[in-house]
Amino acid sequence: MRRQPLSVLWPVASVLLIAMTAPAAMAQDTPPALGKQVFDEWCGICHGPPNGASGGGTETLAALFQGTDIPAQLEDRTDLTAELVRTLTRQGRNTMPNFRKTEISDSELEALVAYLVADDAE
Repeated sequence: MRRQPLSVLWPVASVLLIAMTAPAAMAQDTPPALGKQVFDEWCGICHGPPNGASGGGTETLAALFQGTDIPAQLEDRTDLTAELVRTLTRQGRNTMPNFRKTEISDSELEALVAYLVADDAE
């Protein structure tokens, strides 16, 4: 068997290296649009604007935070942490259901975290 010169192997190795690391790089740069899409699909029904059509999450939070400066609508909050969003999404709380990985995948959850969490709140 004839050995290939290194000049032929370097481009192949480079392509393989890029292909193996691309998914991790893409996961770190989650587009905000995906987080908004996840919110609209799974969260907005309860935590959207208080328009009478929501499932009550926004109204419940409004009653909970009455008399404070904390907004009831999740998209308006600046105090949410990544850990809080992850925990409440996976475990639920009171009448809020938990969401399994078959409903909101880990990558979708990270996109949701990126959408809801202010950079300085992490």
